[in-house]
Amino acid sequence: MEARLQPNFSRLCNDFLEQDKCPCILAELKRCPVCSHLQGGELCNCDWVGTCVYTHYRFSEVAPLPANPDRKKANIIKAFPLSPGGMLIYAQISQQMLLALNEFSLIQLRHIKPPAVLRVPAAVLEVFDEQSMIELAVFTNDLQCQHLLQTLPEITVEILRDQIVFGLVPLSTVKNSKILVIASGYGCLLTPSIIRMLQSAGNEVTTALCASHPVIQERVKALRSQILPFDSKHLPIKELLSQKYSFICTLAQDTLNKKLTNSLKDLHLNIPIALLNNDLFLNS
Repeated sequence: MEARLQPNFSRLCNDFLEQDKCPCILAELKRCPVCSHLQGGELCNCDWVGTCVYTHYRFSEVAPLPANPDRKKANIIKAFPLSPGGMLIYAQISQQMLLALNEFSLIQLRHIKPPAVLRVPAAVLEVFDEQSMIELAVFTNDLQCQHLLQTLPEITVEILRDQIVFGLVPLSTVKNSKILVIASGYGCLLTPSIIRMLQSAGNEVTTALCASHPVIQERVKALRSQILPFDSKHLPIKELLSQKYSFICTLAQDTLNKKLTNSLKDLHLNIPIALLNNDLFLNS
């Protein structure tokens, strides 16, 4: 078989080595983790040796999806660990479940068949109506849970009433404004979807992004949001607040959120804030 090697993200998805599995549905969704062109980029920077995924996509059929699952089940199509910040999962769901979910809906993924027991929170990042699929940010760093999610073909889905981001509704109504997004840890998984939502309303988004997986960094770059890298101990909060933002969305840990609110108080600034619900991750 012709060599199909690619250095950048080959550890994220190795199915490109098997032509019966690649290309898959992620190529159609512009979410292929291997090919930058099939992520929506204008050009390919993959530096392939041999025949690339995009060529196979153009001239081959996409690997078929399984039959639609039952109402409260989901077929796990692809699962990618993005250490240290959880997982990205692409799942096929029933039409009934599709109608009940929106972007940023919060769900729990469950599998209870001892000795394998799994209960992890996840947030819907995007809904693909035509394919009956969803993209999920899954909040677990437990290696056993990650292994189960990569190997289980099907899982139970339960819709939760909790909010993934407090203040998301007022944030979603802001238009043509200057907004700061701060993200670290699990919150990095949500960042591209939050930026996309804000930009669709004409907002100018600046993103302070703590160390995150290269896939997340590339997605944020593709959205052309201004990126300010930082480490969790040295975020220049007061310098950022001097830029006169209309709204702040912080997808970070509570320690950083406390520093932010204290700085707002010290500077006598009344800027509305949307906060990541960190209580969801206490057992993750």
